[in-house]
Amino acid sequence: MAGARAARGESAARITHTLADVPRERWDGAFAIEIARALRESGRTSEARALLAAEPGSVVTGDLALERALADLRDGPPARALPALHALAATSDEAAFQYAEALFFAGECDSALSWHLRVAGDPAGARTGAALERAYLLEDAQPREGL
Repeated sequence: MAGARAARGESAARITHTLADVPRERWDGAFAIEIARALRESGRTSEARALLAAEPGSVVTGDLALERALADLRDGPPARALPALHALAATSDEAAFQYAEALFFAGECDSALSWHLRVAGDPAGARTGAALERAYLLEDAQPREGL
């Protein structure tokens, strides 16, 4: 998985370099967000931030804000990204899941459990399984401080 993530990040970096002369407002918003996501997930956070700093055209604002908050989360500490993720948590299951994960890694286990259970409440959700796994981990942890 790490190899695939690195390859995806390398491809995203090449695409960004190739399209450097094209003004960001002419980029499709969803395309720019996917490229930024691949860069962030492969550890190229500074490149993702640079891409996200310029508003691409036809942007879905919530997705752009979520990617910016996830870049903050990746750079750490997790608590720094919590306010932005909290503001987005009600907008989508993905945002709620990422907020729950940030709470978990910030050491706020009770709040993380609550948000994971919210995400797990949708049986058809894309993050339901991962949210349930984390919820079980949180519920069964003894002592909870050990997490």
